[in-house]
Amino acid sequence: MERILVLVNGSGPERATMEFACYIANLTHSRLIGLFLDAEPKNQTRASNIRGSKKEAVVNTVKLADRRKHLDDSKLSFQMFCDNHQLNCKPDVIELTNPEEIYLQSRFADLMIITADAEVVSEDEDIPSELATTVLKNAECPVFIAPLTFKEMNEIVFTYDGSPSSVFAIKQFTHLFPNLSELPVTFLEVNKDGSGDIRYKESITEYLADHYKYVNEMVLRGRPENELFSYFLEKKEVIVVMGSFGRMLISSIFHRSTATLLLKTTSLPVFISHQ
Repeated sequence: MERILVLVNGSGPERATMEFACYIANLTHSRLIGLFLDAEPKNQTRASNIRGSKKEAVVNTVKLADRRKHLDDSKLSFQMFCDNHQLNCKPDVIELTNPEEIYLQSRFADLMIITADAEVVSEDEDIPSELATTVLKNAECPVFIAPLTFKEMNEIVFTYDGSPSSVFAIKQFTHLFPNLSELPVTFLEVNKDGSGDIRYKESITEYLADHYKYVNEMVLRGRPENELFSYFLEKKEVIVVMGSFGRMLISSIFHRSTATLLLKTTSLPVFISHQ
């Protein structure tokens, strides 16, 4: 892996997100690139397009200058944060003016890191935010949802259902992070029918054993969204890996009121693959 993007909130770089991003960049010896979205607020017009009074034009010019200064300060904070974490490669920043540009940048990246509350302005209090949800749906590279607080990870949990997308997620994560082979891994299946069967058990066990030293298996019985929520609520210092199957589960979980509690009370990075 060589190129990692981190989406910086409109409020500026967040410590937990930057600590996680720097950890991943150092772990993989990758270049870290900050995406700074300077999208114009819906109710604000640039001074050059204002047809009102000179006073209105002056007020809006001041607002634009304040936004420019805030953006420059955020970029400086990003650079300083990377320097303090001794990145192996010099970080870079890219300034965007439209959310759609995020997807184009992701097309040419190995990984993107975002927060569940990613936003341009601080008015969006939903978790996940509208921007985060859109990025998860449209990104053209794998996405890591950064944890609220960060410590080194001690376990990898692969959500698994035997589908091509769940196996693709396992393979993509494994290829991007070969230096995590020493961590214990668990492949986790949830069966709605109440059975204890693991689909293609021999094949997935053999694949994981070829790449990881310590491999465990676990089967949960019941509704996938309920069982996964309960399982991960008790976990700490765990990386969660999900594929397209997982994205649909995340979507359904995120729209429950308990999702906000989960994201605010746990500290789990979630890796989501994109086929």
